[in-house]
Amino acid sequence: MATGPVAGQAAPGRDGALARAFPALAVGPYRLLLSGNLCAMLVYQASVVATGYAAFQMTGAATMLGLISLALLGLAFVPLLFGMPYQTLMPVFAERVFAVGAEGLGVLMASGGVGSLLGSIAVAALAGFSRPAVFQLGVGVLFGAALLGFALAPSFAVAVAMLLVVGFASAAYTAINNTLVLANAEPRLHGRVMSVYLITFAVSPVAALPMSWLADWLGAPVTVAGGGLIVAAVVAGFAALYPAYRSIH
Repeated sequence: MATGPVAGQAAPGRDGALARAFPALAVGPYRLLLSGNLCAMLVYQASVVATGYAAFQMTGAATMLGLISLALLGLAFVPLLFGMPYQTLMPVFAERVFAVGAEGLGVLMASGGVGSLLGSIAVAALAGFSRPAVFQLGVGVLFGAALLGFALAPSFAVAVAMLLVVGFASAAYTAINNTLVLANAEPRLHGRVMSVYLITFAVSPVAALPMSWLADWLGAPVTVAGGGLIVAAVVAGFAALYPAYRSIH
């Protein structure tokens, strides 16, 4: 009995090489979803530039554009794009990497949650620290390094411990960034600046798709490890190439 291609899938030979390399691209709805998300990512990039210019227009201060829009918004963007999508891949680690099932997945997620709580408490306890930007840079590098350690963990216990550090560093990093954004903006502009800043959080769901695609192609450990390396390298590079940031308080 003759059979034709399944509805919603590409015919054999259409985009053959690409479909063989990335099997999910053979499914029509997935291609549509991917195209939509890529468009959303491009729109987001344009919005970052536009909102930075808007902040400059609203304040008339070049320092606001340089420090708030570029430094703080940029430092918020990188971990959300390359680091936080690790949460989307937690089921893959639980099922395929550590083979611990649903119970193990709950332990992994809870470990990150406990770390986040501890990170928030630590930031509150260090509210009087004289150089918060340096502390932020430190926990930013720690976040990337802990993601690398989690991705390469030789056992489930080590992975749980690494996720505790990941949660701690990510929460501390975000809390300090929020504080610095408000501390370096005039009180009358807090609402406007925070509306610009919160746009960066839209990137995490958008980044989940390409990260999942890379995990399907390269494997979840390699994908998360690469994201951790990028986060650590960008934060450390920012500290080295932009010394003025370290003086923000």
